[in-house]
Amino acid sequence: MSGIIINPYSYGVATDERFITKWTVGAGQTITLWSVEGVTSYSYDVDWGDGNSETGITTTDKTHDYTAAGAGTYTVSITGQFGGLKMYRGSTADRDALVELVNWGTSVINSFWRAYYQCQYMVYSATDAPDLSGLGSNTGYPGYSHMFNDVFYGCDAITDLDLSSWSNTNLVTQMSQAFRDCTSLQTLNLTDWNTSNVTTCYYFCRGAGDATLGCDFIMPDLDFSACTSFIDGIYGSKVKSIDVTGWTLRAAGVNLQSLFNNTKAGSSGPSFTLDCTGWSNTSGITNMYQIFRETDATSIDITGIDTSNVPSFGLTFYNCANLTHITGLNGLDGTSTTTLYYMFYLCEILDFGAGATTNFGTNWGPNLGNCTQFTYTFTSVGLTTPGSAPPNVANWDVTGGTAFTGMFQNLKWTGGGTLDVSSWNPTSATTMLQMFYLSSAAVIDTSAWEIPSSLTNLQSFVRDTSITTLDFSDPNCDLSGVTNWSLAIYNTQITRFILHASSDFSAATTFYYFDQTGNGPVSTPDYDAFLLRLAATNSNAGVTLNIVNAKYTGGGAVATARAALITLGWTITDGGIA
Repeated sequence: MSGIIINPYSYGVATDERFITKWTVGAGQTITLWSVEGVTSYSYDVDWGDGNSETGITTTDKTHDYTAAGAGTYTVSITGQFGGLKMYRGSTADRDALVELVNWGTSVINSFWRAYYQCQYMVYSATDAPDLSGLGSNTGYPGYSHMFNDVFYGCDAITDLDLSSWSNTNLVTQMSQAFRDCTSLQTLNLTDWNTSNVTTCYYFCRGAGDATLGCDFIMPDLDFSACTSFIDGIYGSKVKSIDVTGWTLRAAGVNLQSLFNNTKAGSSGPSFTLDCTGWSNTSGITNMYQIFRETDATSIDITGIDTSNVPSFGLTFYNCANLTHITGLNGLDGTSTTTLYYMFYLCEILDFGAGATTNFGTNWGPNLGNCTQFTYTFTSVGLTTPGSAPPNVANWDVTGGTAFTGMFQNLKWTGGGTLDVSSWNPTSATTMLQMFYLSSAAVIDTSAWEIPSSLTNLQSFVRDTSITTLDFSDPNCDLSGVTNWSLAIYNTQITRFILHASSDFSAATTFYYFDQTGNGPVSTPDYDAFLLRLAATNSNAGVTLNIVNAKYTGGGAVATARAALITLGWTITDGGIA
C-alpha cells in the first residue's frame, strides 16, 4: 500500500500533475473510477496504490480489484487526461470507498455534475485548483457539462472547502445543490468566483454546516446577473458567519424564496448576522417569501434592497427568535405587495425602535393598496422583550385588505408611541378576528374607519387591551354584516363605545362575553344607544349579550328596546338600571 501523498505547494498552482484520491476497501472489494458520460477524451495512466499500475487507459469506468492486496486504504494516482469522476453513477459501496480527495492535478475536467454525490466519507485536502477549462466540452451530454449541480451533495465528512480563486468558473451555468448536506462543513470560500453565467442556485448550500461549530460561508461580491432562482439556497444551514455582501442580481425575475430560511447557529457556535447590503439590480427581485424565516440571525441588514416588484412578504421574518432589529426596513417599497401574512410572526425580541432605519418608511404603507392579507403580520412581536416603539403603520393604505385576523395580536412595546391606525380605511375587510387582542395599544382610533358590510367577524377585536374608547361613529361604517361580536371588548378599560345614529347590527348572532369583565364599564349613554340600535336592526332569536356592569336608562325607549330583545329570546347580562 502506498503512503499518503502530501502536496507542499502553495494553493492555486497545480505543481503536482497527478489527480490523487484515496480509497478504503474491504476484503475482496473492487473500486470503479466512474466516468463522465459522453466524454471521449480519456487517456491516462493510473497507479492503484497496491503495487499495480496501468498505462494508456482510454476506456471509461475503469475497475480495479483489491482482492490480492487485501483490505486497507490505497492512494490512487492518475496522470494524463482524465475528464473527471461522476460518483453519482456508482453504488453506495462505491461512493463510501472514496475517502479523500488529495490533489486535482493538471487534467482538464470535462464535467463536475454529480461528481462526488453522497460520497459521505470523503474528506477534502486538496490545496490546488482543478482545470475547469474543459467544462462545456462534453459533446455527449452538452446540457450537463457546464453544471456544478450536486458536486459535493451529501459529502458529510468534508470540513473545509476553500475554492477561492478557481479559474474558469465563468463556464459554470448551474450550482443547484452543489454543497447541499455537507453537514461537517466549517468553511466554504467562493471568493473571486465568476458566477456571471450561473442561472440557478436552488438548494446550493441547503443543510450545509457543522452542527456544533457552524460554517463560515465566505461568498462576497458574486455576480449572479444571470441567475433566476435561489430557492432554499442556504436553507437549514448551520452558520458561524456569512458574507453575502455585494451580490449582483439579475435585472428581472429573481426568486429568493427561503434563501436564508432556517439558517441556524451551531450548538456551540457564536451568534451571527445577515448583511445583504451592496446588492445591485434588486428591483429584479420578485419573490421574498420566507426568505429569512426562522433564521437565528440576531440582526438583518437589507439597506438598499428595492422591493417594488415583490408581491409576497408572507412569513418573511416568521419566528426569527433571536432577531433584535432589521436595518433598512425604512427602504421597503410595497407597490406590488399582495400579502403580509405572518410577516413578523413570533419575532419576540424585535424592536422597531432600535435605530433610525429599523421602522417602515414612506414608500411602504401608502403603497399597500393591493395587499389583501394582513393575517398575523405582527403577532407576538416583542412578546419576550418588548421593543421601544410600535411598527409605523400610520397612513397605511389597507383598502384592499380582506383578512386582518390577529394582525397586532400580542404585539408588545414600551417607551410610548401609538399604533396609529387613525387614517386606515379597511373598505374590503371580511374578518378582524383578534386583530388587537393582547396588544400594548392604549389608543386605537377607529373613528374614521369605513367598515364594509362584508366584515363578518369582530371576535376578540380589542380584547385584553388597555384602550378606553372604541369608536365606530363614521357614517360609512357599516356593521350590518358582523355576525360574531364575542369577547370583542372583553377585559378592556372601555367606557366609550361610540356608534352613529344608523349603526346596523342585523347580522349579529352572538355577543357572548362581549364585555364580561366590565372594567370600564361602558357608559350609560353609550349603552343606551347600543340597545336602541340592537332593537331597531336585529331580529335574531336566542342571542347572548354579556356587557357586565354597563347600566341602562330605566323607563322609556331604552327599557322598551331591551325588553323587546328579551322577548326575542335574548339573554342579557348587564349592570341593570342606572
